[in-house]
Amino acid sequence: MNSNKDLEIADKARKYWRELENKYDLNNKAVILIDNDDDNVNYLTLAYADEFRISKNYESLIILNANAKLKEEFANNKSFIFLDIDKEKTLAIKKLYMLYKFTDRLIINNYDGTSDTDAFNLLSDNITVNDIVAISILGLNKVPAL
Repeated sequence: MNSNKDLEIADKARKYWRELENKYDLNNKAVILIDNDDDNVNYLTLAYADEFRISKNYESLIILNANAKLKEEFANNKSFIFLDIDKEKTLAIKKLYMLYKFTDRLIINNYDGTSDTDAFNLLSDNITVNDIVAISILGLNKVPAL
């Protein structure tokens, strides 16, 4: 990020994040941005999300941009709050997070556009998508059973 336009976008993201903080009291919640083109990665992110929530002692999780199929699949999980945001806000949040990791309460399930190394490049016979989602993206100590 080096242009004034990128800084303006990051500022919009900061304002949106503040709105989320004010509306949902993020002191005891985290936000998961579903932003991966791979449906399996998105599914696994939510399948393991409750384990993440429990490990961090969060009351609930705000899930941004889950598709209708995921919302239906995880509708019974009362600790999930599903919100849809437009592409502009999604990109803005990612740009701001790339500029600096402004919170430890945001999980983005896609490495594109972030400053993190893409762990999906490590896929092999010994490292699975499940490993990457659970351990690298969500920061769990192990892959939970499904």
